[in-house]
Amino acid sequence: MSSILNSIVNGKVHNLGYPLEIEEVGGIHGSGNSNLRQEININDGTLQDMGGHIGVDFSVPVETQRMSMTKVRTLIGELEINKNVTKALVDENVNLREQMNSQRAMLLSLQQQMQFMMIERRHLFRHPAYLVHFMADHLKMNALYWGLGTLFLVNHTDEFSRDEVVRFVFSCIDESNGGFGAAPNHDAHMLSTLSALQVLKMYDAVGELSLEQRKGVVQFVKSMQLPDGSFQGDQFGEVDTRFVYNALQCLSILEELTPSIVDAAVDWILQCQNFDGCFGMVPGSESHAAQGFTCLGALSIANALDKLPNKEILEWWLSDRQVDSGGLNGRPEKLPDVCYSWWVLSSLAMLGKLHYIDGKKLQKFILSCQDTDKGGISDRKDKEVDVYHTFFGIAGLSLLGYDDLRKVDPIYCLPVDVTSTIKKYPYSH
Repeated sequence: MSSILNSIVNGKVHNLGYPLEIEEVGGIHGSGNSNLRQEININDGTLQDMGGHIGVDFSVPVETQRMSMTKVRTLIGELEINKNVTKALVDENVNLREQMNSQRAMLLSLQQQMQFMMIERRHLFRHPAYLVHFMADHLKMNALYWGLGTLFLVNHTDEFSRDEVVRFVFSCIDESNGGFGAAPNHDAHMLSTLSALQVLKMYDAVGELSLEQRKGVVQFVKSMQLPDGSFQGDQFGEVDTRFVYNALQCLSILEELTPSIVDAAVDWILQCQNFDGCFGMVPGSESHAAQGFTCLGALSIANALDKLPNKEILEWWLSDRQVDSGGLNGRPEKLPDVCYSWWVLSSLAMLGKLHYIDGKKLQKFILSCQDTDKGGISDRKDKEVDVYHTFFGIAGLSLLGYDDLRKVDPIYCLPVDVTSTIKKYPYSH
C-alpha cells in the first residue's frame, strides 16, 4: 500500500486514505453492479458501507487494492501488537523520565535546604525591623538549633560565623538563675537551655563557658527537678516528660549526671508508660510518639533501657505509626507528619528496630514534602515549609542512611561525630 496505516483499534481500520475492496475467502466475489460486492470507504476513522447491496464504482484503479479478510485480520493483528509494544515503550519512557525528573528534584531540593536555612537564620541576627521578629522571640533559641542542626547534617557547617552564633547564645543567659532563655532578656527555660547547649556542643564551644556560667547552668537544671523525680520547664511549674529529657541531656553534655538526679528521673519516667507500651506527658496521660522519644532518650542517656518493661509492645506500637503514604503519625488515626519521621524513627533506632518500618516508603514521603522551588520541608505535601519540619525531616533521612548526609545520633539528635565526644553515664573514675 502506498498510504501509511496510522492505527488499528478494536478491529476497525483508521485513516487508510483510500477505498478498500474486501473479498471474503471462500465466498463469492462479484464485480461491477453485483449485489455481493461492497466498496468500503475509510473516512472519519470508521469503515463505511458505500453501496449496501448495490455496487458503486469509484474508478480508482491505482489506489484501490484487493485483499482477503484473512490478510486484513493478519494485518490488524500485527499492527495491534505493534501498537501495544509501542505504547509499552512510550509508557516506560514516560515513567523513566518522571523518575529522573523526580530524582533530580530531590537532589536539587536537598541542596536548597542550605539556602533556605541561611535565609531563615539571618533573621536571628538582623536588626529587628518587623513585627514577626518579636512574635518569634520565644522560639529563637530552638529555631537556631533546628536551623544550624540542618546545616550540620547537610555538611554546611561554615555558613555562619561561629563567633557570631556563640555570642548570640551567650547573650541569652538568664543571669538571675543561670539557665538560657529563648532570646536576650527572656526568662530561662529547660527547652531553650538544652537548645543553647546543643548549639554550643556542635561548635565545640561548651568549654567557653566560664566556671561561674557552667555552675549556673548546672544549678538551674538541677533546681527544676521535683521530689517525685520529674522536672518542670521553668519556675512556673509545668511538668512534662520532655523536661526530664531536656535535663538529662543538658547534664550529659556538661558531664554532670549523678545518681541522685538520674535514679529518681528514671523511676518517674517508667511511671509514664501506658498499657500500649508508649508514654504520655505525665503518668496516666495519652500515649504520644514524641513523648516516646523523650522517655526513651532519657532512659538511654541514663543507661537504663534495660529497665523498660513491655518493650516488645512499644516496638509494635511505634511500627504501627506508619500509614499507607509511607509517612508516620504520632497517635492512632492521625495524619502523617514529617516531624514524626524523627520522633518515631529515632525511638525505633534506640530500640534496635529500624527495620520495623518501610524505610523506602518513608524516605519517599519525606522527599515529597519538600518545596523544590525555595527549599525547606513541610509537615505534609504541598503545605508551607518551616525550619522545624525541615530539620526533623533531614534528621529522619539521616537515620535512613540517605546519601551524603551526616550521620545523626538518635538519642541526642546531634551529629554522631559531635556526640562521640560526650562522656557516657555512668562515669568511670
